[in-house]
Amino acid sequence: MVKSLSILLCFLFSYSLANAADVGISSATVSQGVPFTVTISASNVSDLFSANFDLSYNPSLVSFVSSSKGTFLEQGGVTTYLLTSNNSSTGRLMVGYSRQAVGGVPTGVSGNGTLMTVTFNALANGSASLAFLNNSLCSAVSGTGCDVVVTNWSGGTITIGSGQQVSTADTTAPVVTGITVPATASSLTVNISGFTATDATGVTGYMVNESSTAPSSGATGWSSTAPTTYTFATAGSKTLYTWAKDAAGNVSASVSRSVTVTTQAVTVTSATNTNATTNLNQEITPANCQYSNKAVG
Repeated sequence: MVKSLSILLCFLFSYSLANAADVGISSATVSQGVPFTVTISASNVSDLFSANFDLSYNPSLVSFVSSSKGTFLEQGGVTTYLLTSNNSSTGRLMVGYSRQAVGGVPTGVSGNGTLMTVTFNALANGSASLAFLNNSLCSAVSGTGCDVVVTNWSGGTITIGSGQQVSTADTTAPVVTGITVPATASSLTVNISGFTATDATGVTGYMVNESSTAPSSGATGWSSTAPTTYTFATAGSKTLYTWAKDAAGNVSASVSRSVTVTTQAVTVTSATNTNATTNLNQEITPANCQYSNKAVG
């Protein structure tokens, strides 16, 4: 009986991990004295509301510089809060990142995406491990409190060398950090402001379109500067998707915004021609939409 129970528990545990969410941090190979950025990504997540964890690092090899929000928890335009506290002596970065509850009810996001990025300085040669501690993901399924999400957490390794940069190819995509679009517009051409993005090596291209499918780095439509307008073909309820790319061809996840476009059409309610003379110029008077006749001299 005990043996059967143990087998059942092992099976349930294995099944749970196999169907768990995944959170991982990218590895990198960098030169001593060079700042570098790692990406923390989430995948296979359902209804994620918040993430809380400590990121452990070797303070003799790397030092914390800054952290930035990713795009995953930012979906839907909900206000988010990213709180960090760094202990440079012990090499411990504490992170709390959450969406704001709407009307007192938490809302979550699902799928895959960039949770956040963290920038360090490489202090000395060696191999520095980045590890997650005291970690938890919370979903918004119940609508109250934290419903803990079963998660596989994977750390990373930073290899630091001297002299020339020995990094492998850049595989870290840019992150779109801001975009503002009006909720309504009375013209097919809509203004865009605050379109910003960051990248460890620099953003080289920006794009705005109406497709949720990521464009290739070689697709038409990329611009070296952030667009300030977008023109729709028709009016209606629209969704804009913003993208950024870097020199290595990495394309960011999108940040989307919705806008309702309405255009005012002039409707002629009545028209009367009171003169059958063929040599006339006919004008529509806006006040009453009636034809008035002007004789040609």
